[in-house]
Amino acid sequence: MSRKLCSWLAFAITACAVPVSTPARDFTSGYLLIGHPWSLPVAAGIPTGVAYLTVTDNGPGEELLLGARTPAAESVHMHQTVTSDGIARMRPLTQLAIPPGGTIRIAPGGIHFMLMGLRKPLTVGEDIPLTLLFKNAGEVQVTIKVESRDAVPAAEDPGNDTTGRSTRTRGGPAQRKSRRRCRR
Repeated sequence: MSRKLCSWLAFAITACAVPVSTPARDFTSGYLLIGHPWSLPVAAGIPTGVAYLTVTDNGPGEELLLGARTPAAESVHMHQTVTSDGIARMRPLTQLAIPPGGTIRIAPGGIHFMLMGLRKPLTVGEDIPLTLLFKNAGEVQVTIKVESRDAVPAAEDPGNDTTGRSTRTRGGPAQRKSRRRCRR
């Protein structure tokens, strides 16, 4: 009986410590749920790419995301896009706090990972390994799926404002405001 119990406990502990991929391209590790890691394609000669995902902390205490790394790039930086007076700027982040029961959204137009010094172009359908570095959970391995812009949900598309209207077209509100500024 004790041998069976020890085997079951060993399995349970291992299952909690090893990241598991679910069919929805989500990954779990202990109390953490990493949702929909994805990127956009990058053509040859462009040295930077991006990565997006969500992190949910289902644990009893706060978790800190300290950074990330990937063999696809020389380095990975965390940035937050902040718009002030109509000008978007990227500010580096050293860590992100995830409160217990909370979710952080690393998405276009906000917090994002910059993949600096890409070793090769990122192509649609490609899987890119990414290691997330957490204060308490340690290293968590996930896979970023390179998706076409057409596959990006409207809410995560950097060309959409909060109403879901495209701002990439000539008539979008961002372009109209930009053209007015340029004429002055």
